[in-house]
Amino acid sequence: MSAGSLMIQGTTSDAGKSTLVAGLCRVLRRRGISVAPFKPQNMALNSAVTIDGGEIGRAQAVQAQACGIEPHTDMNPVLLKPNTDTGAQVIVHGKALFNMDARAYHDYKTVAMGAVLESWARLRMQYECVIVEGAGSPAEINLRDRDIASGPAKLTQAMAIDRTLDGASLSGPLLRITPRDRPVSEEQIAVSTRIGVEGAPDAAHWPLRFYLAGNPHVSPGRPAKPPK
Repeated sequence: MSAGSLMIQGTTSDAGKSTLVAGLCRVLRRRGISVAPFKPQNMALNSAVTIDGGEIGRAQAVQAQACGIEPHTDMNPVLLKPNTDTGAQVIVHGKALFNMDARAYHDYKTVAMGAVLESWARLRMQYECVIVEGAGSPAEINLRDRDIASGPAKLTQAMAIDRTLDGASLSGPLLRITPRDRPVSEEQIAVSTRIGVEGAPDAAHWPLRFYLAGNPHVSPGRPAKPPK
């Protein structure tokens, strides 16, 4: 079984993500859907003991209760417990490994990502739906190269969108895009070249990026121009 999923992100820490995830978990459970919470990385002093004898963030334990299941370390594979102004105890899969300062942990994130993906794969096989809680804000660009809990790439992972859907119909059954509640006129649709593909030959200049003009949540693009 491969789970459906939804990722909840916020513009800041303490925006209410944990509460919203718990609420969604309870709603899905009441509808008869087997559901589990997932927060790749959490930073908190308050922790809870799981059924497999490890530690996870207390928020994920509460979310598990909302799902009607026992808390498990896969629901929060990386837990950081601050112990100095610049450092924290690093807990992976429920086990305390070592203490690290912020700089050292930034380098360690490539290893932590492996633990995150292992837990994610197990949860997706066990439950019909996984509700993912992001960490902090998806706009923390200073952390982007080691990000394991937010941002567009993680969002597509959470929604199980990968290369197997290349060429799939947008009207189902594998992938479906539903219309907005409000109609969008052609004048509202802006077009530019893709971002981050400057290394491609002619394709870097193709107008393949569509978005709502003036939307403050869209990264600034460049006007499309033909190749030289």
